[in-house]
Amino acid sequence: MKKFFALVLALSLMLTLAACQKEPAGEESKAPAGTAEPGTPANSPEGGKTYKVGLSFPVMDAGQTALSGLIKDTLLAADPNMEVFITSADGNNEKQLADVEDLITKGCDLIYLMAADGDAMAPAVDAIHNAGILCGIARDVSSENYDFKYVSAPSELPGELQGEWLVEYAKAHPDETFNIGHVSGTATNSGAVARRDGFYNTVMAAGLDNVNWVVEQDCNYITETAQACVEGWLLSHPEVNVLCCANDDMAMGASNAVLAAGRSDIMILGIDGQDTGISMLSEGSMSMTVRMNVEYVGSGAADAILGMLDGTAEITDDKVIYGDMDKIYTSLDESNVAEYKK
Repeated sequence: MKKFFALVLALSLMLTLAACQKEPAGEESKAPAGTAEPGTPANSPEGGKTYKVGLSFPVMDAGQTALSGLIKDTLLAADPNMEVFITSADGNNEKQLADVEDLITKGCDLIYLMAADGDAMAPAVDAIHNAGILCGIARDVSSENYDFKYVSAPSELPGELQGEWLVEYAKAHPDETFNIGHVSGTATNSGAVARRDGFYNTVMAAGLDNVNWVVEQDCNYITETAQACVEGWLLSHPEVNVLCCANDDMAMGASNAVLAAGRSDIMILGIDGQDTGISMLSEGSMSMTVRMNVEYVGSGAADAILGMLDGTAEITDDKVIYGDMDKIYTSLDESNVAEYKK
């Protein structure tokens, strides 16, 4: 009898296993949940999920806030189910490294990094690469472990446009003297250095007798830092009457300091040309700014990201995807700001 029940139990188990292994009629075998065919990203639509993209920015000033938002909007327009994560390091290298680590942990398929510091962010690029995640950069990084760099325009260009505007203004006012204080971004940021150098080289190359370079200081793209800096300059360098700022957020800080000091003889120049800059130009608290066409840059960066994800991106041997630099920057002053008011 015991042998009979043992035989029945064995037959029952065999039938159960056979039923579990049999494919349902009309269906193909499927990979386990969360996996994909070889060569297909696990988070792609083909793998049963959509892509995850991380955008790591060093600071959310007016320009980068607008830019990151447009990149996200363009990505979601292409794939409404895509997950897009945006981080801001508030100008802190350690925070940006932590931000990237968090994006890696989230399982991103691609991380697009705008480095605050090209040397400090090299480990972040290496970590993305070692995690098997596509890595895109917007600024130079001291690592070759990225997959593409999106270049919309030379980083010197906005500074050069500031310089060209000031040179033309100084030529038109030969009886006036222009003493420059440069409110810089961050010395370890290649983009900030390029903006400063673009302005300095353009102005100095003009060789004008009525233009002098007086003082400069890094203010890390932060309004409050720039305000404190300019407050000090107005005491230590009262001859300064041109404040060239590496972004409009710092131009706002400079303007606050100038207004508080009751000075009406100081010109302020900025870069970004978004809502902050347009408002300052309209009210007369800034003389000019360089507008970044964030719509073009944002859609171009997003197209590069999408092309890398689906394998259709046109990438050069040096891993660069180029935009059209003629579409990127426009000088704004009182003569044309009305065209950009919303």
